[in-house]
Amino acid sequence: MALTTKRKLTTEEIRIAENLRRIFNDKKKELGLTQEQAAHKLGWSTQGAVSQYLRAVIPLSLEVGLKFAKLLKVEPSEINPEWAEHDRPEPQISAEQQALYDEIKEMRPDQIALLKQLLGQMK
Repeated sequence: MALTTKRKLTTEEIRIAENLRRIFNDKKKELGLTQEQAAHKLGWSTQGAVSQYLRAVIPLSLEVGLKFAKLLKVEPSEINPEWAEHDRPEPQISAEQQALYDEIKEMRPDQIALLKQLLGQMK
């Protein structure tokens, strides 16, 4: 069995990983997020990949970076300034409306059904 050596990350890839680690550490308490929970929400079976991205063991691709940005509720350019074209346009709604929308997006189907029922009663 031949062993393969992982390539060294570039200075830029390390900088991107450092940005991701800083953002993750800043946001994890606010979002109630562990590496294991992050892995689950990102669709991975274990937290090992999360750890490897945060420790600059493996390079962060644009695809994975966009997933992390969404999970951490930051613009992609905060992780890597070169990803600014993937930032969301400024919302045309108030911050309060955006916060409500973000909460509703995280709801389970049974919670959405209950909300619809309550709103129906208010008509």
